[in-house]
Amino acid sequence: MMSLINRIRACIASGLLLASVSISADETDSAVQPAISLAEILVNTLAYHPKTEMLQAKLEQRQAKQQQAEGAFDLQLEHRHQSRGSGYYDGWFSQQYLSRQLAFANAKLQVGYRNSEGTLPVYEDEYRTLDKGEPNLKLSLSLLRNRAMDPKRQALQEASIGVALEGELQRLSLNDLLAEAAQAYLSWYLSHRELSVAQQLLQLAETRKVGITQRVTSGDLAQVVELEFESTLFSRSAKVIELRQKLDLASLKLSLYRRDNQGQPIQISSTTQPAALDSLSRALDQALANLNININQHPRVQALNLRARQLQSQRKLSRGDLLPELDVQLTLARDLGEGSETLQGNESYLGLKFTAPIERRKAKGKLRAVEAEIKAVNSEQQLTREYLNNMLLQQETQLRNQQKLLQLRKQQAALTEKLAKVEMQRFQAGDSDLFLLNAREIASAEAKLQVAQTFTSILRQKMTGLAQVGQLSELTQSIIAALPSD
Repeated sequence: MMSLINRIRACIASGLLLASVSISADETDSAVQPAISLAEILVNTLAYHPKTEMLQAKLEQRQAKQQQAEGAFDLQLEHRHQSRGSGYYDGWFSQQYLSRQLAFANAKLQVGYRNSEGTLPVYEDEYRTLDKGEPNLKLSLSLLRNRAMDPKRQALQEASIGVALEGELQRLSLNDLLAEAAQAYLSWYLSHRELSVAQQLLQLAETRKVGITQRVTSGDLAQVVELEFESTLFSRSAKVIELRQKLDLASLKLSLYRRDNQGQPIQISSTTQPAALDSLSRALDQALANLNININQHPRVQALNLRARQLQSQRKLSRGDLLPELDVQLTLARDLGEGSETLQGNESYLGLKFTAPIERRKAKGKLRAVEAEIKAVNSEQQLTREYLNNMLLQQETQLRNQQKLLQLRKQQAALTEKLAKVEMQRFQAGDSDLFLLNAREIASAEAKLQVAQTFTSILRQKMTGLAQVGQLSELTQSIIAALPSD
């Protein structure tokens, strides 16, 4: 993930991506800024939004825990030395061991060397060696409890699965973040369209006012017509102010997803325009057409599968805790050099340790708790799959209906525009009044807005659909895929 983000930043810095993706603070000083596309917002969000750094930090924490768990299997060096500074006995001894925990049967392998010299008391006779010391080899392992699973192996398995689990959670969070950025952009885009239509209506009214005033002055129209038109002008001016405020709020929200290379939000100027969305809509259609939906590969389902694997590892350990402890240790040693005859030759030892739990209430309670959590995760997996399947059906139905509605909206917009032009001709000929003309113009404007709203709604549905199947981050990354490699 971090390598992808670094590549995006490198591409931005080298100019391989559009300049508007990487923004400097000086940009806000320009009078007219370049149009912003949704693709640029998504790429910029993925590259510079603080949440991406936060998600990467969480993944690194999981990786660090995995490394800690792997440390239980590191080589261990142990040295012990004992000598006397005074007293009847003048002997000393030392011993060194190199040991490693093995990844099966709770086994531990130890290679050592010990040496002694001088006179040792009888209660330390076990430390005596020939003059060149004693190399030795020890192997211990579990035959019952801890054989199938021991705490160190279980901790390593859980930590390793935890890294993969965090990766799936990261995919979910990135999809949610990119979906939020897309929704903020589309709201900003729609606010621009609404303001543009309202400004066109206001400009049309301001242009028409001159002609109406002249006709009133010449006696062609009554004074009340001019007063009525001024009321319309005030209404349209107020609507422009209202929609400009809406656009300002949408711009502020969008600035959270448009950041400079330091991760700081860049305020979006009122002169900044949105880029056309037709090409993006086609790209989304292509992405949805090529989408091979496998619910079992959904990051939410994958996360539950990984959690189930963690619990199965815990259950394996808990079942082992119900068994008696039976450990065996094999030791091979040979003294080298000269000295006591009793120390010469090869030595081998076989040791057994047996411990039997009686009531085992702690182990039973732990096992019951783990099995209950496994049942809960299995039920959640079923619910998640059913929810995702149902959600995809809803998305498909809504998208299909929205496409049909868009075609109707476009036909309606064309018709209302034609009616408005006809009404204008009738008004100029004196066959209509201002009230009807104003109604026709408002109806035409509303029809245009409904086209924009429906079109934006379709894009929302497409983006939401990709996010809900966990593919929106992949779509964003595909924007980078065609870029030259470093």
